[in-house]
Amino acid sequence: MSIGRMIENVPPVLVLGISMLVGVVLVLASTPCGTSVAQFHNPDKQLGYFSEINWSLNFIVFVPLAMFFFISSVHRIREIIRDLADARMIVDPNGVALSEAELQSEWRTVLSQAARLGVVLGLIGLFASWVEWWIDFRYPDVPIAEALLRSKLGRGWNLAPLLQPPPHHILVAKIFGFAAFTAQGIFAGVYLLFLCIMFGFATWLYRFSMDTTEWELVPDTRSDDRRCGFENFEPLVETLLLAAICCFGVFFLTRLDHAFLDSAAIDLGGFVQSDIWSGFISGIKDLGKASATLFQVGDIRYSVQMVGTGLVLSLVTAFFIPTILLRQAAEGSRRRAIHRNKDNPGVIGKLDKMVLWPMLYPQPVELLGFLFLAAMCFIYYKLTLLLVGVTLAAIISKFVKALQPPN
Repeated sequence: MSIGRMIENVPPVLVLGISMLVGVVLVLASTPCGTSVAQFHNPDKQLGYFSEINWSLNFIVFVPLAMFFFISSVHRIREIIRDLADARMIVDPNGVALSEAELQSEWRTVLSQAARLGVVLGLIGLFASWVEWWIDFRYPDVPIAEALLRSKLGRGWNLAPLLQPPPHHILVAKIFGFAAFTAQGIFAGVYLLFLCIMFGFATWLYRFSMDTTEWELVPDTRSDDRRCGFENFEPLVETLLLAAICCFGVFFLTRLDHAFLDSAAIDLGGFVQSDIWSGFISGIKDLGKASATLFQVGDIRYSVQMVGTGLVLSLVTAFFIPTILLRQAAEGSRRRAIHRNKDNPGVIGKLDKMVLWPMLYPQPVELLGFLFLAAMCFIYYKLTLLLVGVTLAAIISKFVKALQPPN
Protein backbone atom coordinates (compact mmCIF):
# COMPACT_ATOMS: atom_id res chain seq x y z
CA MET A 1 0.00 0.00 0.00
CA SER A 2 1.33 3.44 -0.97
CA ILE A 3 1.94 6.22 1.53
CA GLY A 4 -0.96 8.19 0.06
CA ARG A 5 -3.44 5.33 0.53
CA MET A 6 -2.22 4.82 4.10
CA ILE A 7 -2.87 8.49 4.91
CA GLU A 8 -6.32 8.34 3.28
CA ASN A 9 -7.23 5.34 5.43
CA VAL A 10 -6.34 7.02 8.73
CA PRO A 11 -9.55 8.00 10.60
CA PRO A 12 -9.35 11.67 11.70
CA VAL A 13 -11.26 10.90 14.92
CA LEU A 14 -8.66 8.28 15.84
CA VAL A 15 -5.89 10.85 15.37
CA LEU A 16 -7.83 13.31 17.54
CA GLY A 17 -8.36 10.76 20.32
CA ILE A 18 -4.77 9.53 20.40
CA SER A 19 -3.39 13.07 20.33
CA MET A 20 -5.59 14.17 23.23
CA LEU A 21 -4.66 11.04 25.19
CA VAL A 22 -0.96 11.75 24.68
CA GLY A 23 -1.45 15.34 25.86
CA VAL A 24 -3.30 14.28 29.01
CA VAL A 25 -0.75 11.52 29.80
CA LEU A 26 2.13 14.00 29.47
CA VAL A 27 0.46 16.43 31.86
CA LEU A 28 -0.26 13.69 34.42
CA ALA A 29 3.20 12.15 34.08
CA SER A 30 4.99 15.46 34.60
CA THR A 31 4.39 15.32 38.37
CA PRO A 32 5.98 11.92 39.18
CA CYS A 33 8.77 12.74 36.71
CA GLY A 34 9.66 15.88 38.66
CA THR A 35 9.04 18.35 35.84
CA SER A 36 5.67 19.77 36.81
CA VAL A 37 7.04 22.55 39.07
CA ALA A 38 10.26 24.54 38.89
CA GLN A 39 10.83 27.41 41.33
CA PHE A 40 13.37 29.93 40.04
CA HIS A 41 14.81 32.91 41.91
CA ASN A 42 16.30 36.30 41.04
CA PRO A 43 13.71 37.09 39.81
CA ASP A 44 11.17 34.73 41.32
CA LYS A 45 9.26 32.70 38.75
CA GLN A 46 7.35 29.45 39.16
CA LEU A 47 7.44 27.41 35.99
CA GLY A 48 6.88 23.77 35.13
CA TYR A 49 5.38 21.59 32.45
CA PHE A 50 1.82 22.24 33.59
CA SER A 51 2.16 26.03 33.78
CA GLU A 52 4.00 26.36 30.46
CA ILE A 53 0.90 26.44 28.26
CA ASN A 54 2.79 26.11 24.99
CA TRP A 55 3.33 22.51 26.13
CA SER A 56 0.50 21.45 28.43
CA LEU A 57 -2.55 23.25 27.02
CA ASN A 58 -1.30 23.01 23.45
CA PHE A 59 -0.97 19.23 23.48
CA ILE A 60 -4.38 18.78 25.08
CA VAL A 61 -6.41 21.17 22.91
CA PHE A 62 -4.92 22.83 19.85
CA VAL A 63 -2.42 20.22 18.66
CA PRO A 64 -5.05 17.41 18.58
CA LEU A 65 -7.56 19.68 16.83
CA ALA A 66 -4.98 20.79 14.27
CA MET A 67 -3.99 17.18 13.51
CA PHE A 68 -7.67 16.26 13.21
CA PHE A 69 -8.19 18.91 10.54
CA PHE A 70 -4.92 17.98 8.81
CA ILE A 71 -6.15 14.43 8.22
CA SER A 72 -9.70 15.59 7.52
CA SER A 73 -8.37 17.76 4.68
CA VAL A 74 -7.00 14.68 2.90
CA HIS A 75 -10.38 12.95 3.28
CA ARG A 76 -12.12 16.05 1.94
CA ILE A 77 -10.01 15.95 -1.22
CA ARG A 78 -11.09 12.36 -1.88
CA GLU A 79 -14.74 13.38 -1.43
CA ILE A 80 -14.29 16.38 -3.76
CA ILE A 81 -12.90 14.16 -6.51
CA ARG A 82 -15.92 11.88 -6.13
CA ASP A 83 -18.28 14.86 -6.40
CA LEU A 84 -16.42 16.27 -9.41
CA ALA A 85 -16.77 12.92 -11.17
CA ASP A 86 -20.49 12.72 -10.33
CA ALA A 87 -21.00 16.26 -11.68
CA ARG A 88 -19.00 15.42 -14.83
CA MET A 89 -16.81 18.49 -14.28
CA ILE A 90 -13.50 17.08 -15.55
CA VAL A 91 -13.54 16.06 -19.20
CA ASP A 92 -11.06 14.86 -21.80
CA PRO A 93 -10.34 16.67 -25.14
CA ASN A 94 -13.46 15.03 -26.64
CA GLY A 95 -15.68 16.36 -23.87
CA VAL A 96 -16.14 12.93 -22.28
CA ALA A 97 -16.31 13.08 -18.47
CA LEU A 98 -13.60 11.18 -16.63
CA SER A 99 -14.65 8.52 -14.17
CA GLU A 100 -14.02 8.68 -10.45
CA ALA A 101 -11.55 5.78 -10.71
CA GLU A 102 -9.44 7.68 -13.26
CA LEU A 103 -9.43 10.88 -11.22
CA GLN A 104 -8.68 9.10 -7.95
CA SER A 105 -5.79 7.27 -9.62
CA GLU A 106 -4.32 10.53 -10.91
CA TRP A 107 -4.71 12.19 -7.52
CA ARG A 108 -3.13 9.29 -5.63
CA THR A 109 -0.08 9.53 -7.88
CA VAL A 110 0.34 13.18 -6.89
CA LEU A 111 -0.56 12.40 -3.28
CA SER A 112 2.12 9.71 -3.02
CA GLN A 113 4.76 12.05 -4.42
CA ALA A 114 3.76 14.87 -2.06
CA ALA A 115 3.55 12.45 0.88
CA ARG A 116 7.03 11.09 0.25
CA LEU A 117 8.43 14.62 0.31
CA GLY A 118 6.36 15.35 3.42
CA VAL A 119 7.68 12.25 5.20
CA VAL A 120 11.28 13.27 4.48
CA LEU A 121 10.67 16.80 5.78
CA GLY A 122 8.73 15.37 8.73
CA LEU A 123 11.63 13.13 9.71
CA ILE A 124 13.91 16.15 9.57
CA GLY A 125 11.48 17.98 11.88
CA LEU A 126 11.43 15.01 14.26
CA PHE A 127 15.24 14.83 14.27
CA ALA A 128 15.44 18.59 14.96
CA SER A 129 13.13 18.11 17.94
CA TRP A 130 15.37 15.33 19.27
CA VAL A 131 18.40 17.61 18.89
CA GLU A 132 16.54 20.25 20.91
CA TRP A 133 15.85 17.65 23.60
CA TRP A 134 19.52 16.62 23.65
CA ILE A 135 20.61 20.23 24.16
CA ASP A 136 18.01 21.08 26.80
CA PHE A 137 18.53 17.94 28.90
CA ARG A 138 22.30 17.68 28.67
CA TYR A 139 22.75 18.97 32.21
CA PRO A 140 26.17 20.46 32.95
CA ASP A 141 27.86 19.38 36.18
CA VAL A 142 27.85 22.92 37.54
CA PRO A 143 25.67 25.01 39.91
CA ILE A 144 22.17 25.90 38.74
CA ALA A 145 23.04 29.56 38.01
CA GLU A 146 25.69 28.54 35.51
CA ALA A 147 23.39 25.86 34.12
CA LEU A 148 20.81 28.54 33.39
CA LEU A 149 23.39 30.54 31.48
CA ARG A 150 24.36 27.52 29.41
CA SER A 151 20.80 26.40 28.68
CA LYS A 152 19.45 27.29 25.24
CA LEU A 153 15.91 27.75 26.60
CA GLY A 154 16.89 29.46 29.82
CA ARG A 155 14.27 29.02 32.49
CA GLY A 156 11.89 26.17 31.82
CA TRP A 157 10.50 22.84 32.96
CA ASN A 158 13.50 21.00 31.56
CA LEU A 159 15.63 22.39 34.44
CA ALA A 160 13.15 21.40 37.17
CA PRO A 161 15.22 18.40 38.42
CA LEU A 162 18.22 20.68 39.04
CA LEU A 163 16.16 22.92 41.34
CA GLN A 164 15.25 20.15 43.81
CA PRO A 165 17.90 19.89 46.55
CA PRO A 166 19.62 17.56 46.10
CA PRO A 167 18.96 17.18 42.35
CA HIS A 168 16.91 14.06 41.69
CA HIS A 169 14.53 12.59 39.09
CA ILE A 170 17.18 13.48 36.53
CA LEU A 171 17.03 10.23 34.54
CA VAL A 172 13.23 10.06 34.72
CA ALA A 173 13.00 13.73 33.67
CA LYS A 174 15.20 13.05 30.66
CA ILE A 175 12.96 10.15 29.62
CA PHE A 176 9.88 12.32 30.08
CA GLY A 177 11.53 15.10 28.11
CA PHE A 178 12.31 12.70 25.29
CA ALA A 179 8.65 11.67 25.15
CA ALA A 180 7.47 15.31 25.16
CA PHE A 181 9.92 16.40 22.48
CA THR A 182 9.04 13.34 20.41
CA ALA A 183 5.38 14.42 20.56
CA GLN A 184 6.48 17.88 19.47
CA GLY A 185 8.50 16.38 16.62
CA ILE A 186 5.59 14.20 15.49
CA PHE A 187 3.32 17.23 15.32
CA ALA A 188 5.96 19.14 13.36
CA GLY A 189 6.27 16.16 11.01
CA VAL A 190 2.52 15.87 10.45
CA TYR A 191 2.34 19.63 9.95
CA LEU A 192 5.02 19.52 7.23
CA LEU A 193 3.33 16.51 5.65
CA PHE A 194 0.05 18.44 5.59
CA LEU A 195 1.71 21.42 3.90
CA CYS A 196 3.22 19.17 1.21
CA ILE A 197 -0.11 17.46 0.53
CA MET A 198 -1.95 20.77 0.21
CA PHE A 199 0.74 22.04 -2.14
CA GLY A 200 0.33 18.80 -4.12
CA PHE A 201 -3.42 19.33 -4.32
CA ALA A 202 -2.90 22.88 -5.54
CA THR A 203 -0.56 21.52 -8.22
CA TRP A 204 -3.06 18.82 -9.20
CA LEU A 205 -5.84 21.40 -9.44
CA TYR A 206 -3.71 23.83 -11.43
CA ARG A 207 -3.20 21.16 -14.10
CA PHE A 208 -6.89 21.33 -15.04
CA SER A 209 -6.96 25.14 -15.17
CA MET A 210 -4.24 25.57 -17.82
CA ASP A 211 -5.27 26.52 -21.35
CA THR A 212 -3.00 23.77 -22.73
CA THR A 213 -4.40 21.02 -20.51
CA GLU A 214 -5.84 17.84 -22.00
CA TRP A 215 -8.15 17.22 -19.06
CA GLU A 216 -10.26 20.27 -18.40
CA LEU A 217 -12.21 21.43 -15.39
CA VAL A 218 -15.58 22.71 -16.62
CA PRO A 219 -18.50 24.38 -14.80
CA ASP A 220 -21.55 22.30 -13.96
CA THR A 221 -24.26 24.28 -15.72
CA ARG A 222 -26.88 21.80 -14.46
CA SER A 223 -26.24 22.83 -10.86
CA ASP A 224 -28.86 24.98 -9.12
CA ASP A 225 -26.06 26.77 -7.25
CA ARG A 226 -24.67 29.99 -8.73
CA ARG A 227 -21.15 28.59 -8.19
CA CYS A 228 -21.88 26.06 -10.97
CA GLY A 229 -20.34 23.02 -9.33
CA PHE A 230 -17.48 24.77 -7.56
CA GLU A 231 -19.51 24.65 -4.37
CA ASN A 232 -18.13 21.11 -4.12
CA PHE A 233 -14.85 22.66 -2.97
CA GLU A 234 -16.46 24.51 -0.05
CA PRO A 235 -16.07 21.71 2.55
CA LEU A 236 -12.33 21.52 1.84
CA VAL A 237 -11.87 25.29 2.09
CA GLU A 238 -13.78 25.29 5.39
CA THR A 239 -11.59 22.48 6.72
CA LEU A 240 -8.44 24.33 5.67
CA LEU A 241 -9.72 27.47 7.39
CA LEU A 242 -10.35 25.53 10.61
CA ALA A 243 -6.89 23.94 10.36
CA ALA A 244 -5.37 27.41 9.98
CA ILE A 245 -7.28 28.63 13.04
CA CYS A 246 -6.02 25.69 15.10
CA CYS A 247 -2.47 26.35 13.89
CA PHE A 248 -2.91 29.92 15.03
CA GLY A 249 -3.91 28.60 18.46
CA VAL A 250 -0.82 26.38 18.60
CA PHE A 251 1.53 29.18 17.64
CA PHE A 252 -0.21 31.86 19.69
CA LEU A 253 0.12 29.84 22.92
CA THR A 254 3.88 29.82 22.36
CA ARG A 255 3.69 33.58 21.92
CA LEU A 256 1.63 33.87 25.10
CA ASP A 257 3.99 31.61 27.06
CA HIS A 258 6.93 33.88 26.26
CA ALA A 259 4.84 36.85 27.36
CA PHE A 260 4.38 35.04 30.68
CA LEU A 261 8.15 34.48 30.95
CA ASP A 262 8.79 38.18 30.30
CA SER A 263 6.07 39.38 32.70
CA ALA A 264 6.50 40.34 36.34
CA ALA A 265 4.02 37.64 37.41
CA ILE A 266 5.50 34.96 39.66
CA ASP A 267 3.28 32.13 38.44
CA LEU A 268 0.74 31.37 35.74
CA GLY A 269 -2.18 32.25 38.04
CA GLY A 270 -0.70 35.68 38.62
CA PHE A 271 -0.19 36.13 34.90
CA VAL A 272 -3.82 35.22 34.22
CA GLN A 273 -4.99 37.69 36.84
CA SER A 274 -2.65 40.57 35.98
CA ASP A 275 -2.18 40.28 32.22
CA ILE A 276 -5.22 38.39 30.98
CA TRP A 277 -8.17 39.20 33.24
CA SER A 278 -7.08 42.61 34.48
CA GLY A 279 -5.53 43.18 31.08
CA PHE A 280 -8.90 42.58 29.49
CA ILE A 281 -10.59 45.14 31.73
CA SER A 282 -7.83 47.70 31.28
CA GLY A 283 -7.66 46.83 27.57
CA ILE A 284 -11.22 48.04 27.06
CA LYS A 285 -10.30 51.32 28.75
CA ASP A 286 -7.13 51.59 26.68
CA LEU A 287 -9.13 50.91 23.53
CA GLY A 288 -11.43 53.82 24.32
CA LYS A 289 -8.42 56.05 25.00
CA ALA A 290 -6.59 54.83 21.87
CA SER A 291 -3.74 53.80 24.16
CA ALA A 292 -0.57 52.30 22.68
CA THR A 293 -0.32 49.64 25.41
CA LEU A 294 -2.46 47.27 23.34
CA PHE A 295 0.19 47.36 20.63
CA GLN A 296 3.25 46.54 22.72
CA VAL A 297 5.28 43.86 20.97
CA GLY A 298 7.63 42.79 23.76
CA ASP A 299 10.67 40.57 23.33
CA ILE A 300 10.45 38.57 20.10
CA ARG A 301 12.72 35.57 20.73
CA TYR A 302 13.97 32.89 18.38
CA SER A 303 11.19 30.44 19.22
CA VAL A 304 8.54 33.14 18.71
CA GLN A 305 10.11 33.97 15.35
CA MET A 306 10.00 30.29 14.38
CA VAL A 307 6.33 29.82 15.29
CA GLY A 308 5.55 33.08 13.51
CA THR A 309 7.18 31.61 10.42
CA GLY A 310 5.11 28.46 10.89
CA LEU A 311 1.94 30.55 11.09
CA VAL A 312 2.77 32.30 7.82
CA LEU A 313 3.51 28.95 6.15
CA SER A 314 0.21 27.46 7.27
CA LEU A 315 -1.80 30.48 6.12
CA VAL A 316 -0.04 30.83 2.77
CA THR A 317 0.79 27.26 1.72
CA ALA A 318 -2.14 25.40 3.26
CA PHE A 319 -4.89 27.95 2.77
CA PHE A 320 -4.11 31.02 0.69
CA ILE A 321 -2.52 29.29 -2.31
CA PRO A 322 -5.17 26.53 -2.75
CA THR A 323 -8.08 28.95 -2.47
CA ILE A 324 -6.60 31.51 -4.85
CA LEU A 325 -5.76 28.79 -7.38
CA LEU A 326 -9.30 27.49 -6.99
CA ARG A 327 -10.74 30.91 -7.81
CA GLN A 328 -8.43 31.21 -10.80
CA ALA A 329 -9.48 27.74 -11.96
CA ALA A 330 -13.14 28.75 -11.73
CA GLU A 331 -12.49 31.92 -13.71
CA GLY A 332 -10.57 30.08 -16.45
CA SER A 333 -13.16 27.34 -16.56
CA ARG A 334 -15.98 29.86 -17.03
CA ARG A 335 -14.06 31.74 -19.73
CA ARG A 336 -13.46 28.60 -21.77
CA ALA A 337 -17.07 27.44 -21.27
CA ILE A 338 -18.40 30.78 -22.53
CA HIS A 339 -16.22 30.46 -25.62
CA ARG A 340 -17.50 26.95 -26.36
CA ASN A 341 -21.17 27.80 -25.73
CA LYS A 342 -21.32 31.19 -27.46
CA ASP A 343 -24.26 29.97 -29.54
CA ASN A 344 -26.24 28.86 -26.48
CA PRO A 345 -27.85 31.92 -24.83
CA GLY A 346 -29.23 29.92 -21.90
CA VAL A 347 -25.83 28.58 -20.86
CA ILE A 348 -24.16 31.95 -21.48
CA GLY A 349 -26.70 33.66 -19.24
CA LYS A 350 -26.00 31.25 -16.39
CA LEU A 351 -22.23 31.49 -16.81
CA ASP A 352 -22.41 35.30 -16.77
CA LYS A 353 -23.97 35.08 -13.30
CA MET A 354 -21.53 32.42 -12.08
CA VAL A 355 -19.91 33.08 -8.68
CA LEU A 356 -16.19 32.34 -8.80
CA TRP A 357 -15.52 32.09 -5.05
CA PRO A 358 -16.36 28.60 -3.66
CA MET A 359 -17.46 29.81 -0.22
CA LEU A 360 -20.54 31.72 0.79
CA TYR A 361 -18.60 33.13 3.75
CA PRO A 362 -16.04 34.56 4.14
CA GLN A 363 -15.67 36.36 0.84
CA PRO A 364 -12.15 37.19 -0.47
CA VAL A 365 -12.07 40.71 0.97
CA GLU A 366 -13.29 39.47 4.35
CA LEU A 367 -10.76 36.64 4.25
CA LEU A 368 -7.91 39.07 3.65
CA GLY A 369 -9.19 41.08 6.59
CA PHE A 370 -9.17 37.95 8.78
CA LEU A 371 -5.61 37.11 7.70
CA PHE A 372 -4.46 40.66 8.49
CA LEU A 373 -6.19 40.51 11.88
CA ALA A 374 -4.55 37.15 12.64
CA ALA A 375 -1.12 38.60 11.89
CA MET A 376 -1.79 41.62 14.11
CA CYS A 377 -3.10 39.42 16.91
CA PHE A 378 0.03 37.27 16.81
CA ILE A 379 2.34 40.27 17.02
CA TYR A 380 0.29 42.23 19.57
CA TYR A 381 -0.82 39.53 22.00
CA LYS A 382 -2.66 41.96 24.28
CA LEU A 383 -4.95 42.86 21.39
CA THR A 384 -5.76 39.16 21.01
CA LEU A 385 -6.59 38.82 24.70
CA LEU A 386 -8.93 41.78 24.40
CA LEU A 387 -10.69 40.29 21.36
CA VAL A 388 -11.00 36.90 23.07
CA GLY A 389 -12.40 38.57 26.16
CA VAL A 390 -14.96 40.53 24.17
CA THR A 391 -16.00 37.35 22.31
CA LEU A 392 -16.38 35.37 25.54
CA ALA A 393 -18.35 38.21 27.12
CA ALA A 394 -20.71 38.28 24.12
CA ILE A 395 -21.18 34.49 24.26
CA ILE A 396 -21.88 34.54 27.99
CA SER A 397 -24.32 37.42 27.55
CA LYS A 398 -26.26 35.55 24.85
CA PHE A 399 -26.26 32.39 26.96
CA VAL A 400 -27.64 34.25 29.99
CA LYS A 401 -30.35 35.87 27.86
CA ALA A 402 -31.31 32.47 26.44
CA LEU A 403 -31.79 31.10 29.97
CA GLN A 404 -34.02 33.96 31.07
CA PRO A 405 -37.77 33.26 30.90
CA PRO A 406 -39.69 35.22 28.27
CA ASN A 407 -41.58 38.33 29.43
